[in-house]
Amino acid sequence: MGKEYLCKFWAYVINQHEDGYYLSDGNGYILESEDLLDIGKNLISFAKKHKEDIIRHNAINRKELENYCTELKREHKPKKSGHIYIMECDGKYKIGNSKNVERRKKQLDHRPFPVQIVYKSPELKNVIDYERELHEVFENKKISGEWFNLDTMDIEIIKGNLELAKMEEL
Repeated sequence: MGKEYLCKFWAYVINQHEDGYYLSDGNGYILESEDLLDIGKNLISFAKKHKEDIIRHNAINRKELENYCTELKREHKPKKSGHIYIMECDGKYKIGNSKNVERRKKQLDHRPFPVQIVYKSPELKNVIDYERELHEVFENKKISGEWFNLDTMDIEIIKGNLELAKMEEL
């Protein structure tokens, strides 16, 4: 292998084995002990020489890395299917998601004003993503939590977009 591991485009993965850990590249090549010792020595030397720069760099990039990790976790979560619903109570509209919208209505029906189902989407994959997107789009109309001050045009736009989303899923 020589010194190929110094190539800036090379990426290695730390793998666990019953006997310990080993380092391999994307093609499955496992580094030999001499290469590992050389890499380790160079990493330690670099880290000592640039300690303050590394601390500063990590502090600056930590938030970006946290956001990236959060997004990766979100992408790898199993996608929940269900319905997007719009419910109305006293002129305010709730945008939410549920597998069972009628049961969700009963849970909300303890309010002083009756809750009405205004719209129930067809069953959608990734229902949480659709709900999040709608909350972002109507952020300027948010009253509190998942309750919004929507008008009939807003509701028609939501209906049309979710019906289209269902067709695209098929």
